Amino acid sequence: MTAQAGLAGRDRLMLRRDTFLIDKEIIDVENEAQQRQDIKHSSHGDLSAEALREYVGLLRNCKDFLKSGEELIELEEETLDPVHILGMKADIALISSIAGIFLTILLFAYEGYQNSGFEYQEGWFMVSPE
Repeated sequence: MTAQAGLAGRDRLMLRRDTFLIDKEIIDVENEAQQRQDIKHSSHGDLSAEALREYVGLLRNCKDFLKSGEELIELEEETLDPVHILGMKADIALISSIAGIFLTILLFAYEGYQNSGFEYQEGWFMVSPE
């Protein structure tokens, strides 16, 4: 893993943590806005229920911004440090080729076993073809 890929992973975790904290704040503010309609006390100062809803909208915009940053990091990871199979960048063509080779080897092994002349007769014995 390259140093830049390690930083991208760390940044992704930081963005996910911040997104989680924003989600928690949104839930808290929405609950307070609901209660604010019923009572006249708020831990966010003298904000009205409408101001709290605007604050929730701002928090949701921030959350969307963080998610787009996470998507950019994911794209960067796929471009800079993609998954490799046998030293080559893993894409659908390479995966299909390797799966095809593996299946071919299995079929040749099965066919070789079927035509080998081995038979099971209370144990494995070599039977000469007649």
